[in-house]
Amino acid sequence: MATIYNDTPNNRYIGGRCIPPGEFGEIPDELAGDAIAVADQIPIEPVSIAQLLEGLVRDIQPLLGAMSDDELAEVKRLETAGQARKRILAEVEEIQAQRLASAEPAEAAVESAQADQAADEVQAEPAAA
Repeated sequence: MATIYNDTPNNRYIGGRCIPPGEFGEIPDELAGDAIAVADQIPIEPVSIAQLLEGLVRDIQPLLGAMSDDELAEVKRLETAGQARKRILAEVEEIQAQRLASAEPAEAAVESAQADQAADEVQAEPAAA
């Protein structure tokens, strides 16, 4: 999928998708053509998490998965202190749980490799003596 920017004052219809004026939209790569180059030229100003949370749930949810762990923690902190929208908080908690679950097997593998290395070192010491 390609991201394009509608820089026209009217809705833009590409591949059955409507991209409102002044907004970005996802379209199939084969339909993007020169539109990809246009999207790459549009400067995107950074938005603070507090500004992001002023938006609608439907606009915020798709962005959560791309956030770092620290950013997700900030979203959770600000949203809990603010509007406390259940869908946003649930999405943040789900992403955090998935990341934790995927990190645990990797940590277990590292610990196992370290234990194996330590055992090999202990076995090698008596032979050297």
